[in-house]
Amino acid sequence: MQVDEIRLYNLIGTAIKQERRKADMTQEQLADAVGVLRTSITNIEAGRQKLPLHLLYEVCIALGMEVATILPTNAVVSQPTTRSISIDGVIKEVPTLQLRRVPVPCFRGGWRVQYPVQAQCSNALG
Repeated sequence: MQVDEIRLYNLIGTAIKQERRKADMTQEQLADAVGVLRTSITNIEAGRQKLPLHLLYEVCIALGMEVATILPTNAVVSQPTTRSISIDGVIKEVPTLQLRRVPVPCFRGGWRVQYPVQAQCSNALG
């Protein structure tokens, strides 16, 4: 099993946002209390910014709560290290790291996001 980092930081961010609102604090007030920019609090709450451990403690102290109450359990954030997928009708076990979505250029311009096993190029237009 491995940690699903996206889920972990989304859950922590959501918990911080809920506790901040319970404390009737604005993002600006929390940012001032812990010494970061308001945009950092916005990004942390959205799960886009990974907060360092010392900052997690400072946020929890500012919100009047224990760090342990904000952290999800191992079971909630763990994911299997392999996954069964079907490629051309054949079931294969692949590492979950290979199943992360990646940007792929579109032939008409721009980008699309898909799994690497789907991101095979073709010369045919269609």
